[in-house]
Amino acid sequence: MEDNSKPVHLETDSARGGMTPHVVRYMLFFSMGCTILGMALGWWIWHGSH
Repeated sequence: MEDNSKPVHLETDSARGGMTPHVVRYMLFFSMGCTILGMALGWWIWHGSH
């Protein structure tokens, strides 16, 4: 039987199962910029055709 009374201490990378290289932040900025650009382009095309 396993003794669960002692707390388990793990390093951050071990607890997460891998490294976190902060690439998500750059993807968020890139996708947000593309979304804003695409919506602005769609608005410009929509109002330009009327």
